[in-house]
Amino acid sequence: MVRIAVRYAIMILGFFVIAIGIVMTVQAGMGPAPWDVLHVGISRTTGIPLGRIIVYTGLVVIIVGLSIRVRPTLCTILNMLLIGTFVDLISAAARIETPEAAIGRLALLAAGIVISGLGEGIYLGTGAGAGPRDGFMLGLVRLTRKRIWLVQTVIEVTVVLAGYLLGSPPGVGTVIFALTIGYFVETFLRILTPFISRFTGRARGPADSPVPL
Repeated sequence: MVRIAVRYAIMILGFFVIAIGIVMTVQAGMGPAPWDVLHVGISRTTGIPLGRIIVYTGLVVIIVGLSIRVRPTLCTILNMLLIGTFVDLISAAARIETPEAAIGRLALLAAGIVISGLGEGIYLGTGAGAGPRDGFMLGLVRLTRKRIWLVQTVIEVTVVLAGYLLGSPPGVGTVIFALTIGYFVETFLRILTPFISRFTGRARGPADSPVPL
């Protein structure tokens, strides 16, 4: 029981770290992560805070996922609720401003990507399950029998296009994030999973399949 509680505490820590990374990459002003292009676009269109949009989008993804037999876990629900909530709390408390200098924006973007990868490595390393977007993507992989990279690419191109149409243009940061986040997730997952396993009793990695959020 204690180990289960520790597992979920570590997982929630991972969500908080991911939220920090999201705020940093968005505030870098060079183009957010693919899914966040959509989130920012909806936020700008509706006036609803970004974190709340992340929660609502996650809920929609879970509902759509049910149609292809993707069953949400407790991790899925907590991921949906907490990351967006943390994003709004961090945005209100930290007041991270977009740097004027290009080098400053690039540094903020790079830090945000690394921190996002760290957060994903922490939460995936607990082996508690996948978030709404990962679960949906893997469900489509099972349904279509296509490669993970192909399904993920189609999904991310779709959400980027939707975000662009809603007034949130992607940028060089979007491309950099898409090309590098997998490396950082895999690296942190490899480093952290043995350490996390000492506290949770889990011997291997998350579903043992690191797929970026």
